[in-house]
Amino acid sequence: MEEVGFRNASVARLIAAAFLSVFILELLFKPISGFVALLANAPKSKIVLTIHDVIFLFVLIVVSIGSRRLREGFGTPALQGFASGVFFSAPFVAAIWLCVWASGNLATPNVTISFYRFWILAFGSALYVALAEELLLRGMLQSFLERKVSPRSTVWLQGLVFLVLHLPGYQVDLFQSAYFFAAGALLTLIFLRWRSVWITVGVHFVWNISAFVLYGFSVRGNFITGFVQQEHFGLIAVLYGGAVLLALIFLATSARTQELLGHSSVAERS
Repeated sequence: MEEVGFRNASVARLIAAAFLSVFILELLFKPISGFVALLANAPKSKIVLTIHDVIFLFVLIVVSIGSRRLREGFGTPALQGFASGVFFSAPFVAAIWLCVWASGNLATPNVTISFYRFWILAFGSALYVALAEELLLRGMLQSFLERKVSPRSTVWLQGLVFLVLHLPGYQVDLFQSAYFFAAGALLTLIFLRWRSVWITVGVHFVWNISAFVLYGFSVRGNFITGFVQQEHFGLIAVLYGGAVLLALIFLATSARTQELLGHSSVAERS
């Protein structure tokens, strides 16, 4: 397979070095503690945030030095894969926004920061979280699981891991548990279908930024309100749950996906 995720290893090392520098500065200087939180929908516990940063750095560094097993998941150029993921998820997210607009529940966020800064923080939060979680789950964990279990089993296991990963930062009820499980399974199906972490990063990014802008998000422990008031969160949750379920059914029932899931190992797909 042609290795095309990070064609220029020096660029990846530069990115890793930048994140490592920020991480070290965070540990040494209290005044800039939480700097990464400006770019992330940071888990409120600094320990969890630190783990997030370390995982992100580790995967970047491993990819940059040419781990063949991890690079197998970077089957398309980064920008092309990311754009494909955005286009895949855009219709579902657009339908959610259309329903929210039609219901009359959109409102201007009641925030103390500028509109421009609001979008910068939302964009950075969504991208950072999507990169970190997809590099970990579809980039690193998936590579391990595929050597141990069948493709169908990886879908179930990744759904469970995605759910567990989101337990600390949310008050998770049964509905949210089902949502996170289905979202993890959907992202894994997308990866199995197109063999590209960059595509799942694009999908994950679009869902994240849409949710952050509607629900709101936290930066340095301060909650920034979104375009929907809290009393209408139930409607948004139902719309997101329905969209994820629809996308999951759409992808899982395709002939190509069924063929992939029918194999006893990923190696048989070729």
